[in-house]
Amino acid sequence: MGGKEGVINAFTREEGSGTRGAFENLVMKDSHISSRVGVQNATGSLRTAVAADPQAIAYISLGNVNNSVNVVAVDGILPGRETIKNGSYKLARFFFYLTREEPRGMARNFIDFVLSPEGQRIVGQDFVPAV
Repeated sequence: MGGKEGVINAFTREEGSGTRGAFENLVMKDSHISSRVGVQNATGSLRTAVAADPQAIAYISLGNVNNSVNVVAVDGILPGRETIKNGSYKLARFFFYLTREEPRGMARNFIDFVLSPEGQRIVGQDFVPAV
């Protein structure tokens, strides 16, 4: 990956984190994260740990990447809006809205707004829009 030889300092999110759950499903499958891996309780903490240590590696959502860290290609594909949308970058997850019944009232208004051009513009400022 281009770093110097030596021990890699891996970091993960705490158990119960949605980001950790996605990592476990997409990457770890039936394996478990080692108890020797450093645990951070926030995405910003993971990013800070990696930025401060050239031997560190962690996972965060693309929307939380900044110029203090570098993203890693998977199978030669870098994460980005297009590679996530077209499925060529394999470490991506979808978010779903769940309601007990057909959404109406404020719930329907919220979902309609998020999926509207304005809502998708806002989502697209940090994350990959749905449409």
